[in-house]
Amino acid sequence: MTAISTKHPNLGGFSMDMHKATLINPPPAPPVPAPVFPWVVIIPPGVPIGELLLGKFTIGRVHTGLCFSDTLHGNDKGMLIPHIATWAIPPIETITVMLGSSTKHFMPSFGVQEKATMGAINIGQSGPIAISAPPGMMMVQQCQDAAGVGFVLPIGTVFCMPTTRFVGFTLADLAAGFIGMAGDALAAAIGSKIGDFITGSRFFSRVAGRIAPALARRLGASEAVATKVLEGILGATLGHINNALQNWTGSPDTEQGKARRRMLTDVGIVTAPAGVGAAFGEMGNQVGNPPPGQVGRRPNIWE
Repeated sequence: MTAISTKHPNLGGFSMDMHKATLINPPPAPPVPAPVFPWVVIIPPGVPIGELLLGKFTIGRVHTGLCFSDTLHGNDKGMLIPHIATWAIPPIETITVMLGSSTKHFMPSFGVQEKATMGAINIGQSGPIAISAPPGMMMVQQCQDAAGVGFVLPIGTVFCMPTTRFVGFTLADLAAGFIGMAGDALAAAIGSKIGDFITGSRFFSRVAGRIAPALARRLGASEAVATKVLEGILGATLGHINNALQNWTGSPDTEQGKARRRMLTDVGIVTAPAGVGAAFGEMGNQVGNPPPGQVGRRPNIWE
């Protein structure tokens, strides 16, 4: 099979994500979970704030130039992707959802690997290039949550700049992409439950009890709303820390990357969702990387 390399920046895209509504009035009585509603997501082109942290692209390289670089597998636009609710909600709800947003390119071509020059967590890491369908569009995985559990689904669509650079795309690449996405989904689910545990702890109650009144005055809202805002900020922070740790271990071809993955796999499976993501990422790398000497393989050609 053939695909095209995904140029950066893309031309934008869209999605329909599902997220719970926590600030509705009146709130449902426990143990009834908060209702879930669809959000229209406008995926912007260019470099949103989150992509500067969690992105993986090659801007500034000689072979790609300043404006039309390559997007690498795992490039995440990160936080503050515009979400538009399909029902009336307080504006603060939109902000908390956008803080935890994620849009990730999850389909790789391991036959062509390059070195990231942008994305604070990923600068200097080598990895497979992200692919798109020849018409210039591709699915991306989007953040979701329902019944208090976070996960990801490949329901976003982005449009890419046309290019004549074709790259190989094998069944191994396809399997590696879905393995990585499964790891992201499992890590998000574990992370969301860790967040629930923390927000239900006495420590969080004490901290929120001190901060919520002042935040409520700033927002002109009730202390209950301010506490929900704090919970949303904590959840988004934990999610992005997990993504950063997963990306930090994401280089598939260096001893340093392997050592980082072993560390998070050994420790993190028990103590943090990042370890689960790292373990699945390693499995994806093992599946996707062609054997040395395979015809058509071009590893790290731009280093």
